[in-house]
Amino acid sequence: MTLTVAEIERWSAGDVREVFHAATSRAQAAQDAADGIATLPALTTWGGEAAATAKEALTRTRLDLATHSEAALAVAAAARRAADNIGKLQAELRQLEIDADDVGLQINGQTNRVERKPGATHGFRWQQQNIPPLQERLDRVVALANLVDEQLANAISMADGTALVPAGPAPPTSPSPDLAALQHANDEAMVKAAQRVEEAREALAEAMSTMYVHGPGTPEFDAASAQIPVLKSELAQALAEAGSIPDFSGADPTSVGFGRNGVNFTYKLPDGRTATVTSTKLKDGTVELWDNGASAVYRYKDGQFVGTRFLDHGRAEATAEPLFSAVTTPFGLGPAVKGGQAAYHGLRSLFARESAEALVESSTDDVLARGSEIVASRGESAADNLAAGLVDDIAAPAIDFTTDPIVDPRKFSEYALSPEASKGKSAIFDSFGYRNVPESASKLVSEYTQQAGEKILARDFTVKSTDQYGTRIAVDISLPGVGDRSGETAEIVTGWIIRPDGTVSLTTPFSGFTP
Repeated sequence: MTLTVAEIERWSAGDVREVFHAATSRAQAAQDAADGIATLPALTTWGGEAAATAKEALTRTRLDLATHSEAALAVAAAARRAADNIGKLQAELRQLEIDADDVGLQINGQTNRVERKPGATHGFRWQQQNIPPLQERLDRVVALANLVDEQLANAISMADGTALVPAGPAPPTSPSPDLAALQHANDEAMVKAAQRVEEAREALAEAMSTMYVHGPGTPEFDAASAQIPVLKSELAQALAEAGSIPDFSGADPTSVGFGRNGVNFTYKLPDGRTATVTSTKLKDGTVELWDNGASAVYRYKDGQFVGTRFLDHGRAEATAEPLFSAVTTPFGLGPAVKGGQAAYHGLRSLFARESAEALVESSTDDVLARGSEIVASRGESAADNLAAGLVDDIAAPAIDFTTDPIVDPRKFSEYALSPEASKGKSAIFDSFGYRNVPESASKLVSEYTQQAGEKILARDFTVKSTDQYGTRIAVDISLPGVGDRSGETAEIVTGWIIRPDGTVSLTTPFSGFTP
């Protein structure tokens, strides 16, 4: 439903700012509590089974507090943006009313129309000429007000828990791994895990081959047969470890953002539900990612993946599920044993990524064989990513399409067109008629703004990397020749950054010719 001018005038930016201040205070309190739990002496000095259970509960509490802090920051950010926009819109509306009054017109607060003011002495034709431009300005104010209204509604919904909270746009207060760095660590860990799985699979295959070649009743057959349970156990363990390594290549491109502790994002589960991954950075530099879809905590230290802990939601109990039995059997463990439960979670996670839930009805041998295939495939993909030096599917944050890309003229006057500062790039532009003069810089600013705006709107760009400052992208631009080179074009690659607030800025006017 479209807002009326009367409703816009009744808005109070001050009331909305109170929401911002309250949410900011709540975020700080939640973060302080989370940091306090992380430093409790009991977490390092207490041992035993009860301690392990307590530590898991405290970990969940700490992660919940950290997530709550991020949620409160998101509410605060939404409220701040809405309050700022309310002030701007109301100021623009007041100026519009003054301009209308100057020509004998007024704004109908209920119909959102510019009308003749009763008793005005201005000429009718003069008034009619001024109505269209004033109406156009009014329509723009109302349209923007409706967007602000959506922001307000979203902030209220996030505050009362009826809407999902996106990752906050604020950059981390200290350096944290970004999504590309985390996926790089995952790929390195997966390559190593795939090697361990292949070694275990080959050992099992060799033992079974020995049994087949020598046949029952021979010493070789008996020795190999005795080794089969152990080798299956080792293969199952290797598969479970591989299954515990996360894969962030399926992150939702519109969800990636940066909070106080690092990157946050969402992804789709096989059943269509959305899962959220939230970062928490500990004081020792360890980064923990809480994945509510897998009920798992992934740990990273010094740029390396160091392990996964699947959180139990209660005591591990016996179950008749075939996959659970298939996993625990090669370990020689009962279903209620903790190690068997961990292996179950690892393999279940591995198969879920490949949508292989049908394996719950499979035998142990089927699980091991299919699991080996899955790990081999993931290992090959990870190796390809590492060899290329890039991680595929790095996701970009949401883009603010209400503003044009920002192109600083100095990128040309002091860099691209300057022989002293451009490292030879000025020769490229010079060859197409662009000199180091204001006219050339102005022409390039216009071309880059228009072409990049169209490409970015169509999402026709290549993501290069993501860090705490934003997502860096490459945009292809057709550089038109001027002067003697008029009518010619060169296809070039330019560099841009999508900042956490959604704005897009030019970083590199020329990084090479389009392949």
